[in-house]
Amino acid sequence: MTFSYKNVYLKDTSTVVGPYEKNGPLRDYFDKTYDDLYIGEKSFEKGEIKLVRDSLSLLLKKIGMVKTDIDLVLGSDLMNQITASTYGCYSVGKGFIGVYGACSGSVLELIIASNFIESKAINNALCVVSSHNMTSERQYRYPIEYGNIRKKSSTFTSTGAASCFLSREKSKVRVECATLGEIVDYSQNDPNDMGRVMAPSAISTLVKHFEAYKESFEKGEDIIFREAPHMIVVSSPISAPCAPQDPVIALSYIELYANSIGLGTCWCGYAEICIKLFPELCDILEIP
Repeated sequence: MTFSYKNVYLKDTSTVVGPYEKNGPLRDYFDKTYDDLYIGEKSFEKGEIKLVRDSLSLLLKKIGMVKTDIDLVLGSDLMNQITASTYGCYSVGKGFIGVYGACSGSVLELIIASNFIESKAINNALCVVSSHNMTSERQYRYPIEYGNIRKKSSTFTSTGAASCFLSREKSKVRVECATLGEIVDYSQNDPNDMGRVMAPSAISTLVKHFEAYKESFEKGEDIIFREAPHMIVVSSPISAPCAPQDPVIALSYIELYANSIGLGTCWCGYAEICIKLFPELCDILEIP
């Protein structure tokens, strides 16, 4: 299911983060940072709620609006079924929708808000998402109370909140389209390999998205690279012992080096999907 939007624009955003993010490579891009995981509160849970409130307050100040000017607020977080969003968004906006979608929360909010705005049911919407390493990790993955030794390859939940404002007012960023996926079950049951579980649905969604927007390619619109000036392709011989892993390792080091010299990079999963869908691209790129 694909939606097209003609009158939905993103006006501004705000971000508030904790100490790990503050000391990371993206530190210059955050609006506000904190030095401790408690965010100045008595508990991690209250700290995450404060992150949400700070993010909303900063964004309202940026766009020159007050709480009652917002038609709809959408909130999503990982703490006990949107607890942080419920408390953090209290008294903001004329309506509230809690979105419990884990990692998909931010995109689900954008889709829901865009549908409301495009249909003229509302004029604007404010979307906010948050997570806190200590509130999330105590509930799943490697619960901190267990004292588990974290694997070096495991993910690390961020501590922060981010908000964005959508409306019908034209700006430099327009929400153009969105495609909802569907459940695709390949009977994968390894709880430590969720990537393999989710991959079939991801591929299915991408294929449907491209099929719905093939006209954009015919019009010359670059919906894959978004006018990026350069692309780096890394490959390895098919016969190599670690053929799938070697390019990933190489690109990871390239990404780190690029950041160290002030260059931004972004992994383009769309490009990989295109190569799989159109094998003739391998010949053009001179890769196996």
